[in-house]
Amino acid sequence: MAGEMLSADHHRQIMEAVAAAEAKTRGEIACILAQEVSAYPETTIAWAAGAALVLPPLGLFIGLRPDVIDAALGGWSVAHPAAGSGLMEMLGGYAIAQGVIFGVVAALLTFMPKLRRALTPPAVKRRRVKLMALQHFLAMGVHQDESRTGVLIFAALGEHQVEIVADKAIHEKVGQTAWNEAAGAVVAGMRGGEPGEGFVRAVQICGAALATHYPSRGKKANALPDRLVEL
Repeated sequence: MAGEMLSADHHRQIMEAVAAAEAKTRGEIACILAQEVSAYPETTIAWAAGAALVLPPLGLFIGLRPDVIDAALGGWSVAHPAAGSGLMEMLGGYAIAQGVIFGVVAALLTFMPKLRRALTPPAVKRRRVKLMALQHFLAMGVHQDESRTGVLIFAALGEHQVEIVADKAIHEKVGQTAWNEAAGAVVAGMRGGEPGEGFVRAVQICGAALATHYPSRGKKANALPDRLVEL
């Protein structure tokens, strides 16, 4: 295996596709596949806090008071508690229940990433994937190629989302249609169990757009590696 997510054969196919596409254009194409773009800590905290706030009063509503639960489990109790002691015990049990519920839900979401992602609003995941793609576009220097026609194909495996980031010069000429088609090719490959073919097809689509508007002027320096990067 060349990486955690794609096979060595997939990596080879993608690398060859990028090299072939860049031979026909002055532009550059980069490919990234991320396992997950974020741990979404806000999702864990929000759901754990929500459960801790909602479940205890719901339990009280249906009669699950701390003293009732303790008695049902065979615990000790005071036959004639002093005035006010029952209220203090109730408040103490309520606080403990909230803490336990918060901890349990937080642990579940921490160690079950699929559940955590499922409970994260789609809009939050879309924004996080777009931001991560843009950050890597800038970090890899795709935007610094001499003709300002770099393209990044970014896929987030956990979020099941694809983002195509194109430099301003090529985007203004190509428009959004080609990028949508390239993203769709990656999605189709992932769904069909052929991620390598999906990336290859996306590279070909982006390469054709680059070659149409910024054809090759002969041999040029390869500013970026042709291989797909796994994160």
